[in-house]
Amino acid sequence: MIFAWPELRKLHQRHPQQARERLCQQLRLCQDQGSARVVVVFDGKGADITSGRGNEDDIQVIYAPASETADSVIERLTARYAPDHRITVATDDRLEQSTVASFGGLWITSRELAALVEKAEEELQRQLKKLRR
Repeated sequence: MIFAWPELRKLHQRHPQQARERLCQQLRLCQDQGSARVVVVFDGKGADITSGRGNEDDIQVIYAPASETADSVIERLTARYAPDHRITVATDDRLEQSTVASFGGLWITSRELAALVEKAEEELQRQLKKLRR
């Protein structure tokens, strides 16, 4: 998603960790506004995401081991959990979409995920406005 969203792609050029943290902040908001559990998978080893609450209600962040890609981790998680849970993967990669679907998972595009983030941000603003009254 970082490279699919212009704001995050630009931030990543100078501050990769900040781009990861910003993505997690946005996805955390989606989790807070809905009932879905969010798991973010990044390629490679990275610093811990420090912008979260650090508890079991927070989103889960996974870094793929050096021997794997984020896609392979996502595929393994989908294969394991899709039979018992609703799994939705956000990706624009057609091969990944097909693989996720073959394991029984659903997929959405980066644009659809951006729309969900925008909707969650709008809902938060509505709630804040209501509280200020």
